[in-house]
Amino acid sequence: MTSIKYFYLVLILAVLSLEGCMLKQVSKEPAKTEKDNNIAYQNPEKIIPLSKEVAEAIEKRNSLIEKDPRWIDWSYKGLGLTKLNNIPSEKYSDYAKFIDNSSVYIIVHPAYYVFFHNKKPLIKRGRANYLSSIVDLFFKENYDKSVIKVMQMQLRNEKAFIEQMTTENKLVILILPKNYPSHKYYSYTSELDEYARYINEITNASPAALYIESDSSTNGKLSINDLVLLLSFLSKTEVRNLLVGGGYVGRCQDEFYGFISDHSLAFNYYIVPEISSFSPSDLSEKKALTLLDNKKVNMELASEFILDRTGGNTNLQRVSLQFDDYSATEGFCPPDNSTQAIDSLLNFSLAIFSGEEVPPAEKNFSVVQTISE
Repeated sequence: MTSIKYFYLVLILAVLSLEGCMLKQVSKEPAKTEKDNNIAYQNPEKIIPLSKEVAEAIEKRNSLIEKDPRWIDWSYKGLGLTKLNNIPSEKYSDYAKFIDNSSVYIIVHPAYYVFFHNKKPLIKRGRANYLSSIVDLFFKENYDKSVIKVMQMQLRNEKAFIEQMTTENKLVILILPKNYPSHKYYSYTSELDEYARYINEITNASPAALYIESDSSTNGKLSINDLVLLLSFLSKTEVRNLLVGGGYVGRCQDEFYGFISDHSLAFNYYIVPEISSFSPSDLSEKKALTLLDNKKVNMELASEFILDRTGGNTNLQRVSLQFDDYSATEGFCPPDNSTQAIDSLLNFSLAIFSGEEVPPAEKNFSVVQTISE
């Protein structure tokens, strides 16, 4: 059976080649400058601007919609984003409109540290404290250990990045742990599915947010069938660059990166340091302390650490993130739009999640703000 699957994969790749979408893979060996041995990135830093309108749309949703008991109740009922496996192949090309300058963002095992790394729950909520997600409660904790501070900062970047991209309807594909409720360390299934709530919170009901499962909950590779599915999907969407984030660096993230790049030359592959996470098992307190720079992670040192953990066998793509300009607890500034506009947005969004009929006057507002249109 395995040989048949591999034959099928080879056949699919041959078809892609005939369609002209096989591109030469860029060198995986990062260059070093002779002067100071700093990393010489193969591409200039990718600027990802955050407009005031997008920041306000995210803050409205975070502070109003996602605090409403009806949304909270809905968020625990399962994943609200589309599974790639459920999209008909004839619809693949429809997703080309969500591509960000030939790039797609793939996040491997988002928020793994908070939900799956620890044998006991990292965060326990009080009986009456349901207004914030488990991840936002994690952000509010004040830890002494530098390793955990690094975990907080990296996850904050990952969360804010996904929220921004899905708000702008840029294609984001999450690689979720297979059958995650059965993960041996996932302890949020007896009462409420906290991981589902978090994923729903960061993907914002965006049509550009998709997910697919890894081959196991502790491995970043895909099954052969899902690899074929993902490559077929991407080939129909005019994607040229796969920008990979998530975690852990040198572990599940590297397994996904190596697996897909080894099986297809159709795309350029990059790991993005700004949205990647290290395993606390790979960090000493001393190393974590060197990574911290004025309450942020030093991205030059983080890039070097990624190359060290992956044997230098990866391409890196630095991105410039703008959400640090906003000072709210969850990363964004409070809105200053009119109360009427905010109420319309809230009413429309809650109607979606409660199954109510949307009032005609409010059909111009959506839980997902398509700023680019």
